[in-house]
Amino acid sequence: MRMFIQSRFTATGIPLLLILCAVLFNACESPDPTGPAASSRITLTSTRSSLPADGSSTCTITAYVLDRKGFPEDGEPIYWSTTCGTLDIATGTISGGYASVTFTAPNSGCTAVITADAVHAEKSIEIPIYDYGLDLDANPSSIPADGTSTSNLVAYVYDNLGNPIQDGTTVYFSTTLGTLSAASATTTGGWAGVTLTSGTVSGTAVITARVEAAEAKAYVQFTSTDVGSITLTASPSSGIPADGASYSVLQAIVRRQDGTPATGAVVSFATTWGSLEYFQVTADSSGIATNRLISSYSTSGGVAYVTAIAGTKSITVRIDFTPYSGTPQASPTPRPTYTNTPTPTWTATPTMTPTATSNTPTPTMTPTPGPSNTPTPTFTPTNFTGY
Repeated sequence: MRMFIQSRFTATGIPLLLILCAVLFNACESPDPTGPAASSRITLTSTRSSLPADGSSTCTITAYVLDRKGFPEDGEPIYWSTTCGTLDIATGTISGGYASVTFTAPNSGCTAVITADAVHAEKSIEIPIYDYGLDLDANPSSIPADGTSTSNLVAYVYDNLGNPIQDGTTVYFSTTLGTLSAASATTTGGWAGVTLTSGTVSGTAVITARVEAAEAKAYVQFTSTDVGSITLTASPSSGIPADGASYSVLQAIVRRQDGTPATGAVVSFATTWGSLEYFQVTADSSGIATNRLISSYSTSGGVAYVTAIAGTKSITVRIDFTPYSGTPQASPTPRPTYTNTPTPTWTATPTMTPTATSNTPTPTMTPTPGPSNTPTPTFTPTNFTGY
């Protein structure tokens, strides 16, 4: 009897034991579909960390899926979902451990939670969708390429209602030319700014401001600092009474070597007769420096040779005054107002030695200084053509 019972246990107990062990093994190895062990088997990455709420911007979400033994899954289905925005597919197939989906941002701000569900495991990734605008301004938009001139860059960040974004939002700046005072700045009332300093090479600096997915650009022209040419006109240039008050308007146009207006260039003036309103004038944004030559009182008239100098370039014009026998005038009426201002720290002392002609006497230089304390350069021109 004892041998019979032992025989039955041996014949039927072993298979039952094997089945029980297999069931227990699988139960212990299978992870909780919502627990940390299951989530760790899926890794999610995105090509963008955030997107603007424009209804068209996209990013690619990639899942890397491992099985319970740590090997890449292959051929298994994967299910995708999102809390806002849209996905190009809802179901895909894992290949070599990888699967991907394309996410398109909605038209309004939100935080998209994109979830991947595969082989009893889930993993989610968040993509912030920002609903705001970004503007960038540069002032001035053109500066000399002298390595010291600056332009102020100001970014304004606002929401979809036009209200300033919350204070402390970081704006990142970059430029293709020149140097920035800082790579980033935080907003106050929606505004954030840095300073751009020009380089020594002419060209156009492209400045970019970024806040998460939003970006804006501004452009600053670096102009050559070398004077390439100067022209000078006088209006009128003849028939002006030598009454001590009548005048001729002088206009010097200065350009850089690259042909752009020489904004900020200092133009010095000198004359052989009469008096100048300014000794030095700074060229405006069009490269123009305006001055006046006021006649002296003379019953026999006079001839003035006016020279304008900028950098290494100079030019001279002749102005004729007719005799005047009336009462001398104290000052011109009306007297025009000019916005050009002299720069007293700039001094030019060029030497003019043109070849004299036999029919033109050498004029005697009698310069009259303007508002600057810098003495007027001495010139002895006889043949008055531009250099």
